Amino acid sequence: MLMTRPLAAVCCSVLSIPQVAFCQERAPNGQIYGELRPFVGLEGFAVQVLGLRGNIYNIPGASADPAKDATGLSSSELEQLDRAIRDDIVIAFRERGVPLLDGARQSPDTTPRLEVRIAWMNIKQGMTVIDGTTRLREAARLIKDPSKIVWAETWGTGFAGYPTSGKSLVKDARRLALGGVHEFLQLYVRAHARQT
Repeated sequence: MLMTRPLAAVCCSVLSIPQVAFCQERAPNGQIYGELRPFVGLEGFAVQVLGLRGNIYNIPGASADPAKDATGLSSSELEQLDRAIRDDIVIAFRERGVPLLDGARQSPDTTPRLEVRIAWMNIKQGMTVIDGTTRLREAARLIKDPSKIVWAETWGTGFAGYPTSGKSLVKDARRLALGGVHEFLQLYVRAHARQT
């Protein structure tokens, strides 16, 4: 009888230990949280920064640098901003331990990609508004023609009309572009959390 009491105490204490999640976060009913579903099963991404390079500006009576007339930044300043945002994204991915695939390790047909789009508009003298989106896009096959691959948005966030000035434009554009990336990374990390 003496041996069964300690054994019963040990069994009861083991049964009363709360369950610990060993994988991604789960709701109390065991289901994956809906906000994490787009990130489950994804193991790396390509990143595209859109809206800053390769634009053609057709402005009647424009100066030698129509990009400056249209955006407030010269072509070289736009390229520097694009490079800075890309570098910010690489650092953010590295700090969170999320795989970022380079061109050598990805298939352009099927690699999930994070698209970061940033744009702005001068609405009046000294007043500019910034718009941006961050979207996760994944390859999908059409049911009616499985040989065709299309891109589907499976997650996204954005903002519109963020007010800034010419002096703060570059700093605000970088910060806002990175804000969507941080939101994406936070959800990805939650979906892939492991017990340590």
